[in-house]
This record gives sequence, C-alpha cells and structure tokens, in this order.
Amino acid sequence: MHEATQVNFKMNEDSFAIWRRWAELLIEEHYYEDALRVVKQVLFKRRSEHDSKLKYTDDSLKNHVTLWQLYIDLEINLGNFESVKTAF
Repeated sequence: MHEATQVNFKMNEDSFAIWRRWAELLIEEHYYEDALRVVKQVLFKRRSEHDSKLKYTDDSLKNHVTLWQLYIDLEINLGNFESVKTAF
C-alpha cells in the first residue's frame, strides 16, 4: 500500500481512495494503532524526527473531510483526552 501512495495521481480523489483503503484494511485486521499512524501520515508531517509538533502536509488531502472524520474517530477510540482535544 505504501508504494501506491507514492504515485502521482491526476485526481486527488484517487490518492484519497488509496490512503482510506489502507487505513480501512488495517482496521479490519485489528491493527488500530497502525491505522491511526497511516491517517496521521497523510494529514500531517513532522518537521524532524525529534520534533513532536505536527504540521500540515502540503498536499490537498489535508482538507479531505472523510480523512479527518476517520482520524477523529480513531483518536476518540484509541487516544487520550489530550490527543482527542488536539484532534478537534
């Protein structure tokens, strides 16, 4: 799935479908933490390995409502109060 996310699709909806399906597959197999990591990967990027602050990706997928809904659902179910508060 990682290789599929590296393709430059003509339409953002195609790229979104790959990321969403990857997260859904992980959820179906009960790899919830990995699914959260995948969604965070598409929505955010870290400035460096040692920097815990997240910043938005430059990709237009950061504005995709369905990805945000999935991210918030995963945070509500897996995260703590602070991570859920930050997600909102």
